[in-house]
Amino acid sequence: MTDQVNYRFEDGLALSALNRAPYKINKVAVIGAGTLGGGIAMCFADVGIAVALRDVDRRTLNRGLQRIHENYQHNVQRGQLSAAQVQPRMELLFTTFDYADLSDADLIIEAACEKLESKLQVFRALDQVCKAGAIFATHSSSLDIEALANTVSRPQALIGLRFCGPATDMRQVEIVPCQATVADAVTAVVEIVRRIGKRPVLCGNAAESNFIEVH
Repeated sequence: MTDQVNYRFEDGLALSALNRAPYKINKVAVIGAGTLGGGIAMCFADVGIAVALRDVDRRTLNRGLQRIHENYQHNVQRGQLSAAQVQPRMELLFTTFDYADLSDADLIIEAACEKLESKLQVFRALDQVCKAGAIFATHSSSLDIEALANTVSRPQALIGLRFCGPATDMRQVEIVPCQATVADAVTAVVEIVRRIGKRPVLCGNAAESNFIEVH
């Protein structure tokens, strides 16, 4: 079993914790097909990573896909993408309202509404279907993520992951380990954030302002 690591922000992060063999992240799921979730999904599709996008019903999912497609078309109009590059990105997006379809995801990013009970419901459902070795990430910017970690059977694999909006344009991504989060999970998230061209910043829980940038 992997050793647990507690991060002491006042003393600085032991960077050796970032030099461990990471979990493997090849497939990502995003919970929430709104503006935030759609933007996060685009960040992964842009680098060729398949993304399962989950929301409550087909109408919401279709609206989210339409918004993503429109955003890509705007990128074409601005000369940031060619028209030929849009369809391959769209084909990497899989939509569902069934949690069971996320069972093979390596990283699941919850981007639901900022209500503790809503997030608790999401993680309880994920805990039932996701494979061993999956990392659970929450985008919460104000809630105590330790409360979320305490509700799942694998708190060692739960972490905060906050994209700055708009997710496709802003480079900084905040990573918030829980007390139980193992170093391997932190390493994997740091590496995937770098892979999508973002700058990972390790932060404290909830609204704490202290952070450590990872170069």
